[in-house]
Amino acid sequence: MANLADLSLDAQEVVDFLRQNLRLPEIYQAIVEQKIIHQVALEYGITVTLPEIETEVENIRYEKTFDNPTGFVDWLSDCGATLSDLKQMLRSNLLTEKVMRSLFVDRVESVFSQDRHSFDQLVLYKIVVPYEHLAREIFYQIEEEEISFFEAAHVYDIDESRRLSCGYEGTILRHDLPSDLAEVLSTARVGELVGPFKAANQFYELFWIDDLIYPDLTPALQSRILQQLYQNWMERHINDYLDSFTSQAE
Repeated sequence: MANLADLSLDAQEVVDFLRQNLRLPEIYQAIVEQKIIHQVALEYGITVTLPEIETEVENIRYEKTFDNPTGFVDWLSDCGATLSDLKQMLRSNLLTEKVMRSLFVDRVESVFSQDRHSFDQLVLYKIVVPYEHLAREIFYQIEEEEISFFEAAHVYDIDESRRLSCGYEGTILRHDLPSDLAEVLSTARVGELVGPFKAANQFYELFWIDDLIYPDLTPALQSRILQQLYQNWMERHINDYLDSFTSQAE
């Protein structure tokens, strides 16, 4: 990999590149998010200590399996960064994590309790065909037990990988389903044929729920809820920040 440490770039070149590649908005948003985190951390007295940063540096050294400090420094140089840059990034990451937990960790259990149904996991199978009359014919054949859902998926589905897996779509969190589909499947029972429905791509879909998994509040699910609470909060604050910035400019 080329060493970028001595590469000379004009700041405008970087901005132009980001703009031309339609990446400038995401950079703006990341910078605004960092400003908001630092402001909230200051208000709440949330800090990151040097030992915490050093621990994260050591974790990266371990993950990258560097045997000596020189290799670590060379890797940073190849990234166009210094050890100081890395520590600043780690400080921001740690600060974000602390702010997120400080603001929302106490709300996770109540969110889970109030909306437990949306965290159900569906073991879902699907058949997608191009024509409504074919979808209805498949529906009647399955209903009349002339063919099983899995056999029909293996024969008729337009997607090769789904045909090979007899229609298996995956284990999907109900929360992650499109709202219209989540509503349709909300009352469906295990082993019930559902559909056909016209999808956004103009194809027709049939569904089969093979199993329902009722979740416990595992660490992974806690982390997911925490991240969602944070993202919703941050999105509102970024919009408020940008609206305020626009108003001042006018």
